[in-house]
Amino acid sequence: MSHRDLRSTARHGTPACRSTRSRGVTLIECLGASIILAVIAVAAVRASAGAAMSQVLSARQVTATMLAESLIAEIERKAYVDPTNPSSLTRDAGESPTDKTTFDDADDYDGWSESPPQDPRGAAIPGLEAWSRTVSVGWSARGPLTPDVSGNTGLKVV
Repeated sequence: MSHRDLRSTARHGTPACRSTRSRGVTLIECLGASIILAVIAVAAVRASAGAAMSQVLSARQVTATMLAESLIAEIERKAYVDPTNPSSLTRDAGESPTDKTTFDDADDYDGWSESPPQDPRGAAIPGLEAWSRTVSVGWSARGPLTPDVSGNTGLKVV
């Protein structure tokens, strides 16, 4: 080693050919990276939770639509006009308010409520214990389908 190399080594503790600056990561750089990763992780968790909630709401909407459509289809299979009393929206004798299998026309469903939902034979539909369905039948005004309490118009709104 030359005299100059010895002076450099003595003064800096390392040979002159080596860099005196450390190439490691500082605590501030680690902290900054950690903060960035935490922000990204929170955003990802929020997006995931939002997607999961959206999926749950969508599944509920599909179930509600299916239940409504199946009850409407059941009502549509009944006679539109009561065979024994065509101008009335009430149940006739023999039509039980607690047993829809006794209904013979659409207006018999007025005020019907079931929880849990039932199939057309009156059996509870499995897996839907937390759901309920309610039906309202009334006379409708001609034009926009809105209930009209003024009497028989020939149109029913379910």
